[in-house]
Amino acid sequence: MKIKGVIGTLSALALATSLSAQAQVKIGVVVSATGTAAFVGIPQKNAVGLLPKKIGNSTIEYITYDDASDPTQSVTLAKKLLSEYKIDALIGPSGCGKSTFLRTLNRMNDQIPGARLTGEVSIDGNDIYDPLVDVTALRRRIGM
Repeated sequence: MKIKGVIGTLSALALATSLSAQAQVKIGVVVSATGTAAFVGIPQKNAVGLLPKKIGNSTIEYITYDDASDPTQSVTLAKKLLSEYKIDALIGPSGCGKSTFLRTLNRMNDQIPGARLTGEVSIDGNDIYDPLVDVTALRRRIGM
């Protein structure tokens, strides 16, 4: 991915997330700054420093981790950013779980034969996999 594309993607996510009237927006970033993909990850990591720290009334915090070009580490770090840091947006390399996470929130896995879910996925305290949930309304709310 080109640096310009990373900057545009991060800026658009920060702007979209900031519109939700939050005082602070946390964006998790996973890059491959070391290892075999460092030639791509180093410019991406450097680009994060150029991103805006404030948009409107919202301050933007970027939490950046290096996955050392290891796909397993990418997934681990994405999980950490989501669970421990409660990030609002996630930017990361292919294979770190971004699309899988969105499919889970949008219940797109309902369409995949044999897919199963363990545990609970809640938004605002409501289990989105409750049989009474209007999936169309949920998808409108979550977006993709």
